[in-house]
Amino acid sequence: MTVYHINKAIGWASSGVEYAQKYRSLALHSTGTKQRFIFTDYLGTNLIHFTTLLGLETNEIIGIYAFLAQQQNHPSRYPLDSFEKRLNSSFSKKEMLENQLVYTIPNANISYRVWLIDQQFVDRIDILYNQKLIRVEHYSDRLTNIEYFGNNQLISRTFYTEQGSVAYRQFYENRQITLTFIDNKILIGRNAFFQLFFQRLKWDSDDIILLDRSHELVDAVFPKLNGARVGIIIHAEHYNAPYSSPSRILWNNFYEYVFTHDEYVTWYIAATIQQAKTMKDHFIKMNKDASKIHTIPVGCVDKVNGTMEISNKYNLVTVSRLATEKHIDLLVKAVVAAKKQFPEVTLSIYGEGGCSTSLQQLISKLNAENYIFLKGHQEMTHEYKKYGGYITASYSEGFGLTLLEAISYGIPIVGFLVPYGNTEFVQEGINGFLVKKTDSEEKNIFNLTAGLVKMLYPNFDLTEAITYNQAKVAKYTVENIGKRWDQLFSEITTKEDLHEYISS
Repeated sequence: MTVYHINKAIGWASSGVEYAQKYRSLALHSTGTKQRFIFTDYLGTNLIHFTTLLGLETNEIIGIYAFLAQQQNHPSRYPLDSFEKRLNSSFSKKEMLENQLVYTIPNANISYRVWLIDQQFVDRIDILYNQKLIRVEHYSDRLTNIEYFGNNQLISRTFYTEQGSVAYRQFYENRQITLTFIDNKILIGRNAFFQLFFQRLKWDSDDIILLDRSHELVDAVFPKLNGARVGIIIHAEHYNAPYSSPSRILWNNFYEYVFTHDEYVTWYIAATIQQAKTMKDHFIKMNKDASKIHTIPVGCVDKVNGTMEISNKYNLVTVSRLATEKHIDLLVKAVVAAKKQFPEVTLSIYGEGGCSTSLQQLISKLNAENYIFLKGHQEMTHEYKKYGGYITASYSEGFGLTLLEAISYGIPIVGFLVPYGNTEFVQEGINGFLVKKTDSEEKNIFNLTAGLVKMLYPNFDLTEAITYNQAKVAKYTVENIGKRWDQLFSEITTKEDLHEYISS
């Protein structure tokens, strides 16, 4: 049996979906399960560079474009001097950014913009003629593919084998696949290309397919199952509440296809009991088979820390992609307000994303640079120990991986009373506070501030919070989550599982 985890892309700022895959990898490794991670998006940077940063095993990674070119997985190790030797003439070199060099050839109209990894290995080379992009070469430890451009539009890509010969060519219109020439075949469009890939994996009834992102993929997956079982991982709210009614549920458009074509699906896997219960109610209402819905958390911890302690309760932390939907700006404003009552308060914001610049501007505007800090992306293993409170302003969490990480260090939490992750981990007044979310940003800031003040007051029992968190996190060990996956794959429904659902 092989478990195939299917996702689209991965990058510098991984989302909760990618981290969920990382934790699932650990859980399945604990049971000895063979697994592969499939990524279907074309990436300009070597896929293995990103999966290594996340912590996935290189020999378990399958990139669709590399696979069909019969390429092996290699780290980014193409040396810069190998490129310079290719120029065969004198050149001038100018450092533009930390990871970018520009080469120009005297008396020529060609220039080369070289992007580096670790400041020494070539990631890609943009080739410009008269300052217009005409070609981009991509590397691992060797040339993997070349993109060709006309009028700044992508025209085609050529992919190469391990030995450097042409494996296949692909053509595009508006960056969408139109034609693929491969192995004496002409494939029309994206779906045919993807179906060829899934067909060559040669799935059978012993295999399990877990779709982390199914939208615009599953139409190519379902025809090639060949008896393999399918699990749909639910990472977000599964329906559109404002447009649903007592008689009809409007599904989230990212899940609509897999809910509608449930005859292909063996399991729907929610991360929390609360969401699974809601899904069961909705499936019954829509005449779907609710018995396919199961609950397995998407996060896990190595072990329960028996020596949890809070060194400074005034040091607050949040860990998140810096994206609009995370509402980090509300956290900044709430901490500024709370500091009026508790001058010792600080906030450290970990993560990267598109809102980084606007957040720094907001912090400066509020004169909070000396106590609110953007920390960027860091390995959090040793960072959580510095903090005494976790704060989140997300309006919805399918699970909340960083919430689990926080309680694994004993840290209490303040956030909104919203499904599903916050209510999964926070027991009101015991290990944190959940405040009401409204349609008013000002009111939401006020409510978050009030929750922070409650947590920072001396009468909040940190010892009780730590004790509760220790007991809570014990359910989420790698071993326990691995066993739950093993039970699901064996199609065992225990009395304990049934009791857990009914009693919750």
